[in-house]
Amino acid sequence: MSKKFSINEFNASEVMDSLEQVAKKPSQKSVTLDKDSWILDTTSDLYKYEILDDSITEEDIANVIIDNESYDYSGIANILSLNDTENGKVILYAKNQPENDIDIYYYVLS
Repeated sequence: MSKKFSINEFNASEVMDSLEQVAKKPSQKSVTLDKDSWILDTTSDLYKYEILDDSITEEDIANVIIDNESYDYSGIANILSLNDTENGKVILYAKNQPENDIDIYYYVLS
């Protein structure tokens, strides 16, 4: 039986533990998104951040969770919940360039 999370009970480590059970590549990876490494895509007017990871393919799905300590910074940057995967990378999007580094965790799912 899977555990359901309410907004009041949200805990990134519990979510990551649950996701580990269904992850294709079950190791949790943590990354600090450097505030100066976001690039403005002038076509979409969104800021993009590429996380390089050789284990990722374009068929994979990356589940990205923002660390609780960085959550306020991500809200200011308006990081979108969608992301893309390409061979060797996960691409994140934000409406504004972050003013602080942001810590995230991710799993790669089938």
